[in-house]
Amino acid sequence: VASVTAGSQYSRTPRGLYISPFPSFMTQGSGQTFSFYAKDNLMSCTPAYTITMVSPYTRQRSARAVPGSCNMYDFSTGQWTSRGGPMASFRQAGSLVRVGSYIMALAGRDQAGQLRTQVELFDPRRPRIGWQQVPRYRMARGVTNTCSLVTRDPRGPMVMVTGGRGQGRAVSSLSLASNTWQSVARMSQSRSHHACISLNLN
Repeated sequence: VASVTAGSQYSRTPRGLYISPFPSFMTQGSGQTFSFYAKDNLMSCTPAYTITMVSPYTRQRSARAVPGSCNMYDFSTGQWTSRGGPMASFRQAGSLVRVGSYIMALAGRDQAGQLRTQVELFDPRRPRIGWQQVPRYRMARGVTNTCSLVTRDPRGPMVMVTGGRGQGRAVSSLSLASNTWQSVARMSQSRSHHACISLNLN
């Protein structure tokens, strides 16, 4: 449940904003979703998880990896829908960001606990295509529990990845014009499980 309080008598911000609980299909695994807000909806991806199965004949155990799924909450209807569908790869503790008309998933851990460097894209306008890996956007190094955002410089839009486990104070950026990652100015303190936002100052 999220609660918002108006800052002044002139504000039209509602005093209370209640989001419907996750449906059962979003509560599998650890429950540590990664999400972002965009205009009238909220996109939230569930973490991947592993199911342990036991053969009724041999009693042998086997594990099956289940990728996470992405779901959208519509504030106008108050409903969750499986609009994002299943992800293309096993990803836990990842990050989501909107890049133009696309949604990008990056960072996180794989099934073996190794840091992921693969990046996936999803086009909400064509949901049937699903999530697609984009090799040209592969990260230079993996990180988990980070915060990502899109900003612009004279060369065009850039995806910035701030802090997180595996990166600490470091900040890396992906230039969508050149498809290259590079390090930028470090933060003064290490951050993890944090929030970030793009804004103009001065």
